[in-house]
Amino acid sequence: MISSKINVNVRPSQGHFFEEADGTQIRGNTWIEVVKRVQSYRSRNHIAPGNAETEVLAQACQREPQICKRAHVPPETPSKSARRAPRQHIDPPPPSLKTRLLGWLRDMRKFKEKGSLVYVDLAERHRRAKICLGCPHRKAMKKTCGACNKAVDGLREEVLGERREISPPKEGCNVLGTDLPVMLWLDELTVENANLPANCWRKKTL
Repeated sequence: MISSKINVNVRPSQGHFFEEADGTQIRGNTWIEVVKRVQSYRSRNHIAPGNAETEVLAQACQREPQICKRAHVPPETPSKSARRAPRQHIDPPPPSLKTRLLGWLRDMRKFKEKGSLVYVDLAERHRRAKICLGCPHRKAMKKTCGACNKAVDGLREEVLGERREISPPKEGCNVLGTDLPVMLWLDELTVENANLPANCWRKKTL
């Protein structure tokens, strides 16, 4: 239960809230209320229910560790075979394209608000689009998450302003984790990345 893992007597400095993958902040007066509102939000928006209580707890503890209690786990006495066996290191799975695109688009929105984005002209945008259309690394986000796709569309509109997605591709770059409809318009530095094709317009060449 939430109350057994979070010190309910300590009020979080940022309040009781949970941020969904689509950027929506769900707030309440207590952690239990936040959990119930997350469950209700996901049900209304046809989002997979997941484990709202576990996710709210994990995010709260990551954001403000001082409010969380550490569960006491008695140490186990390893067997002889266990002492001899080397520990296996398992790398965590890489973030999904959806997570990377949303994070990148939010960064671009911040740059737009600061007035630090520079855009290319329409001819350059078309040139880049032709290259990306033949690239094996362009990948579409899954359409099962309606709220996530709405969030992406909204961020695109904020960053592009009067510019529009006038032609494909409308996917993301699976190597760089960038949103192509926005990236095609931005005047950005090239990058060194061996996974990018030789003809990629974002690839740094000698």
